Amino acid sequence: MLTKVLIVLGLVLSLGAWAFSSPVGASPDDDFHLTSIWCAGNGSSGICETTEKSSSRLVSDALTQSSCYASDANVSGACQTELGLFENPGSSITTRGSFEGNYPPVYYATMHLFAGQDIQYSVILMRFANIALFAAFLFATLLLVPRVLSRTAIGIWALTTVPLGLFILGSNNPSSWAITGIGFGWIALYAFLTAQGRIQIPLGILYVFSVVVAAGARGDAAVYVILSAALVVFLSFAKDKNYLLKLILPAAMILVGFFFYITSQQSGIATTGLPFGESDRPAEARTPISVLFYNVVQLPFLLSGAFGTWNLGWLDTVMPAIVWVISLTLFSGVMFVALGKVNPRRAVALLGIALVIVALPLYVLQAALAHVGEQVQPRYVLPLIVVFAGVALLSLGEGKVSLSRIQLWLIFVGLAIAQSVALYMNTRRYVWGLDSSAGWNLNTSVQWWWPSGPSPMLNWAIGSVGFTLFLFAGGLFFKLTDSKIQESQFLSK
Repeated sequence: MLTKVLIVLGLVLSLGAWAFSSPVGASPDDDFHLTSIWCAGNGSSGICETTEKSSSRLVSDALTQSSCYASDANVSGACQTELGLFENPGSSITTRGSFEGNYPPVYYATMHLFAGQDIQYSVILMRFANIALFAAFLFATLLLVPRVLSRTAIGIWALTTVPLGLFILGSNNPSSWAITGIGFGWIALYAFLTAQGRIQIPLGILYVFSVVVAAGARGDAAVYVILSAALVVFLSFAKDKNYLLKLILPAAMILVGFFFYITSQQSGIATTGLPFGESDRPAEARTPISVLFYNVVQLPFLLSGAFGTWNLGWLDTVMPAIVWVISLTLFSGVMFVALGKVNPRRAVALLGIALVIVALPLYVLQAALAHVGEQVQPRYVLPLIVVFAGVALLSLGEGKVSLSRIQLWLIFVGLAIAQSVALYMNTRRYVWGLDSSAGWNLNTSVQWWWPSGPSPMLNWAIGSVGFTLFLFAGGLFFKLTDSKIQESQFLSK
């Protein structure tokens, strides 16, 4: 139990540091998402007002202009103070928001409960609410599922979240819920379908909750709910009456996912693709064949983006090579080892996920004649990468293949370094701007920071220690579980 508590505590400390490392409006399209949160429902007096048009709202400039530093990594978060966004902000009408059902309503409605006049306080409160949700899922998973799946859960969050996953999970972006819901949902369903006895009840509840979290946040996550349910049923299928009765639950959740998908305007992307904005519309004429060829050869760049090859924030915070080299190498290495021991059914499942991971972004880009790098972002496919990693890691959990002590230490040290560097650079980008020559100490000549909370350097230290604690406790859990697996295999002979 202590090891499980340390695993959760370590991730909470790390995610909390990531939440503090960036100012209001730092995650992609935050002007859209923050306005949608404050205006969830029909608008509330004092924080969001309706206008004559259903497609617009009157909101504080602190929501619409907080991303004043976006697209220029040399501009620190101090521009918010220079604009007076939190001291004496004005208000303006905006059409940037989910006012007519663009997104599923659950995420925005839930975050709206934390919205108030103090924008900074509300934003950080929402970020920690998202972290608390993730922590609750993680702790419940470690308590309820068998050791095999507990190991899998620890492995996927260690290998797939540096750096993009940590940034998004500690942000105000609805992709936080998509990653959380999909990442834990398939594990809960797999455990539910393969379990016996009373433990099925809490596992079923955990799965239902994960579906509502994921599908209620993003339309594409609603599709992922359907895909992951079908995948888990294929992986666990058994010709048994009790098993067939259990399929009622994933069937019902597939309908829930489908409902959220068709009732959000994101469903139109499946036929038209993402629309270009006026500022990013391509000037050159493009043909379907040329676009397809370009995207096929460039797709690995998109899929590797979650590991740091793409910039964070508004795609403006560059990650040093040490971050993406370590995270991508370790992910690829562990997947290569795990794939060597998958059974035929699991191999088919992994092939199916891989095809979706490849085909889905290609299809969406092709529909809009867009190139890789223009519309589809790595955070859109990260939930599927998490599921892929999880299915592959099941072989490790079952003891079919194990990592040596040296391999575990390489993962431990490598990811600890990559996470620490990524957190430092993300903090530095907003405290000073990346062109600053102020030195290494983030506490000197601070241009931007929160009104209260740990100092920039203390926050970085907490995040670094927290993720290291998570990795250490996770590695300890792996070794303890290995001994249990070996003991059970010995006794069965």
